[in-house]
Formats: sequence, structure tokens, C-alpha cells
Amino acid sequence: MPAVEFVQKYLSARDWVRVRADLTGKTTFIAWQGAVYSFVPQERHRHLFNIVGMSAARCLPHPEEGGLFSPVN
Repeated sequence: MPAVEFVQKYLSARDWVRVRADLTGKTTFIAWQGAVYSFVPQERHRHLFNIVGMSAARCLPHPEEGGLFSPVN
């Protein structure tokens, strides 16, 4: 089954919100770190730099949209 079909069949907007935020309206904080590489055809991948990312978000129920959530960033 293609990924797009899987997402459409098994995951709802509510599931997506749960990945990114809290369903109760609490503020969530996400921090991650990794490395960025170049990808040039016929060349070895080259490490460019390390990276740290952070994000704070909150989603609130949107009563007029039938259970959808509105992001508050």
C-alpha cells in the first residue's frame, strides 16, 4: 500500500495533531539535534554542519470546524 493511501486510510487530522502537539491545549516543546549533509550525484556525501532545532507549539480545538484543531504558535 502506498504511503499516501495508508495515511488517508488510517490516520486522521487528530492523529497528526498528536504527533506535533497536545490534544488538551497544553504547550509542547520539541528539541532535536542532527547533522546536515550534502547529496551531490556521483560524489560522496559530505558533512556540512551539526544542527539543533527547537519548537514550541499549542493546538486548540476549533469548535466551528467539527473537531479540527487550530495551531497557536
